[in-house]
Amino acid sequence: MKKALISGISGQDGFYLTEFLQSKGYIVYGLERRVALEDQKNRDRGVNAVILPCDITNYSSVFTAMQKVMPDEIYHFAAQSDVGYSFKDPFQTFYENFSA
Repeated sequence: MKKALISGISGQDGFYLTEFLQSKGYIVYGLERRVALEDQKNRDRGVNAVILPCDITNYSSVFTAMQKVMPDEIYHFAAQSDVGYSFKDPFQTFYENFSA
């Protein structure tokens, strides 16, 4: 059985990709920096993924998650999506969106 790892799994795209991959028989793992309300909504809608805590801006955190899962495929959807914050700290937004 193939394994997929999705960063930003709690967002809309992560939800639909999880649903699609599971319909194809994948085991889906998701990376989350913190518990998100959207993630709970996604679980309530029938998407069951293994959620791992991970800060994608921290190499050690990403490395640990990769070693644990050993995925066949990786999808990177994690991003700083708060527009107001992105203008306050554009460097951090860039770093979060393109670090992994």
